[in-house]
Amino acid sequence: MAWQQDFIVSIMQEIKVDLVRVETPDDLVRELTERIAFSVASLIDGSRTSTTSDGAELNPILCFRTADDELVHSGGGSFMHEYVQRLSSEVFGESRS
Repeated sequence: MAWQQDFIVSIMQEIKVDLVRVETPDDLVRELTERIAFSVASLIDGSRTSTTSDGAELNPILCFRTADDELVHSGGGSFMHEYVQRLSSEVFGESRS
């Protein structure tokens, strides 16, 4: 789903901007961006367990609103964490191979 790819790129860009803003050393910006994005995406995807304060398991379902105000989703959990490594080059201005 292209929207998931676009969304994880947006998340990664925001992480990168904030890391640069707090003057994170250049050699760590990419590694931290990828690690943080992977962790956040894994929680959103439901591939990493998260629970409520009373111990109930959370099972997020990611949806996107279309221009026609319809909600669409992939039919189950998302899989954005799988895109982090592949799309990192786009976030860091490198061409994809």
